[in-house]
Amino acid sequence: MAKAGEAAEVAAKAEGGFWGRLVSPAAFKYLGAASAAVDVIVNVKEALGAKTEGENELALSHGVAAVGAFSIAVGSAVAGGSYATEAALLTMMSCGLLWGGTLVLAVGYLLVNHFSRSPFQKLVRYCTFGVESGHRGTASWLEGNFAQWNDTPASVASQVRHLMALLCDFKVFGSGYDTHIIHAEFGWLPPNAEAEVEFQIEYDGGQIFRPRYVIDFEEKSVTPKEKSDAPSTWAIAGERSIRVTLGACRPERFFQRTIIRSKCEIGIVYGEKKKGERPSIPTRGSISYVIFDPERKARSRELRSVEFDFAEQKKSGE
Repeated sequence: MAKAGEAAEVAAKAEGGFWGRLVSPAAFKYLGAASAAVDVIVNVKEALGAKTEGENELALSHGVAAVGAFSIAVGSAVAGGSYATEAALLTMMSCGLLWGGTLVLAVGYLLVNHFSRSPFQKLVRYCTFGVESGHRGTASWLEGNFAQWNDTPASVASQVRHLMALLCDFKVFGSGYDTHIIHAEFGWLPPNAEAEVEFQIEYDGGQIFRPRYVIDFEEKSVTPKEKSDAPSTWAIAGERSIRVTLGACRPERFFQRTIIRSKCEIGIVYGEKKKGERPSIPTRGSISYVIFDPERKARSRELRSVEFDFAEQKKSGE
C-alpha cells in the first residue's frame, strides 16, 4: 500500500508537467532568490558609488544591506532545494539564513536611510563653515572636490555658486514623440538669468545640425544664435515656475533625411554680461538630454540638473 501511495504521488506530480512545476512552491522560492540577488547587485553598485564619492558610512551601510540580501538569496535557493529533496536539514538551514538575512537587510536599510544625504545637506555639512569642513569627497553636481573648499575669497565664491546651482535646480524632459522638441521647467532664477540651448540633430550620412538659442527669462523671448535657425515652435509660460517649450529649426534641406539621433544641451548663465565667462547652472556647464535615439525612441523621462552625471557623460564621450 505504501508503495502504491508513493507511486500515485509521483504520478500526480508528473501530471502537472511544466506548468505544474512553474507554480510549485519551489519555483516561488527560486524567484525569491532571484529577487534577493537583484538587491545584492543594486546595493553593491550603490556601495561602490558612495565609496567613490567619499561617503564611507553610506558605502558601509549598503554593504550591510548587500550581505543581508545575499543571505536571503542563499536561504531562498536552499529552501527550494529542500522542497525538491524533502531534506529536513536543508529546511532548517534555509530558515536560519532567511531570518538572519532579513534582520541584517533591515539594519542595512536603516543605516542607509540614516547616512543618506541630500545635495543641500552635503553642501552645508562640507562647506567652509560646516561640521565636516575639509571632507574628501565628490558629487555629481560638484566641481572639483569638497576638500578643496576653504575660507579664501575665491573658494567662498565657488561655494556660493554651488549653493546657487542647487537653489536654481531645473528639469528637462522630451515630448515622447517629437525628435526636435524639449520641455524645461525652472523655479527660482538668479538676476539676469538666461538659458543657453544647443540642439545636436544627427542625420543619416553623418551630417549633424546644431541650432543654438538663448532664452531670456525677463523678456520671455527666444533668440536663435543664427537668424536662419528660427525655432520651429516655442512658448514660455508662468511667473514663479516657468515652463519652456522649444522646438529646433527644421531646415528644408533635411526634410528627406532620416534622423539617427537627437539631443539637447541646456544650462543657465547669470550675472553681469561682462567680458569673460558668466557663472553657470550647473557650475560644471550645460547638461545633456538625449531626445531621440534608435534604441530608446523619443524620450519623455525627466532629468534634473542636480542629478546629471557629468562623469558618465565624459566617459561616454557625449
